This record gives sequence, C-alpha cells and structure tokens, in this order.
Amino acid sequence: MSRSPQSEQEFCTECGQFVDQLNEWTGWCKDCSLSTQPNPVSRVERWLIKYADTVEYVMQEQRITAKLAIIEVHATYKATCIICDEPIKHGTHGRHFICSSTPECRKARRRYKYLIYEKGFTKESALAAITPQE
Repeated sequence: MSRSPQSEQEFCTECGQFVDQLNEWTGWCKDCSLSTQPNPVSRVERWLIKYADTVEYVMQEQRITAKLAIIEVHATYKATCIICDEPIKHGTHGRHFICSSTPECRKARRRYKYLIYEKGFTKESALAAITPQE
C-alpha cells in the first residue's frame, strides 16, 4: 500500500496548502507565518514612545503644535559630549556622554573604558578621572 505525498505533509489552515512543515508557534506554513509578523519598531517610533509625555507637556505649556514640540524636545534632550561640549550625533540623553568626533574625545572614551574594564574603577570614579578639570 503506497502513501500519497499529501499524507506525509501537513495542512496549513491559513492558505489551504499542503506543506512539509508547519511553524510550531503559529500552526501555519512558513509563508503565512512570515506575513503575520509585526513590523519592527523604527528608531523614530521608539523616540516618540519614550518622549510622548514630554512632547505633550510642551504642547500644553507653550501652546504649540506637535511638530514644533517634537523639535523643541529633541533639541532639549540632545546628548552633549562632556569633553568638547558638542551635541552627540545619534546620542541619547542620559546614556551617551562622550562623542568620538575629536581626537581628545576618542582618547577620553578609550581611557574611560580602560579604567572600568581593566582597572576595575566604578563608572562614577572613571568619569571623574576623565572629566576635564576647570
């Protein structure tokens, strides 16, 4: 007794086709499972999610449009380098504090990492050691 090819394959309930294997999470074939995956969130969407309350507050406080509030919040919360005091391109406020645009900044950045990972400094003490004294 020979088996038909369809009896060895699994049935996708989404498209109605017989396939070699179904996705264990969705129960559908590979093509149908890929079409149901959500699109990844873009960098702009992540920023808007993070600063939505701040943008709304600025809109209410200054009585301006959302576009102008976004521009103002973006400029206000721009990360600046502690060495050269310039804005850090694609930097996040509170996360990035040393840029890599000048040789002095790159040197300070390398020294910061060296103090933390090689010498065992805490992040605060390493930051104090590389910060320019005035």
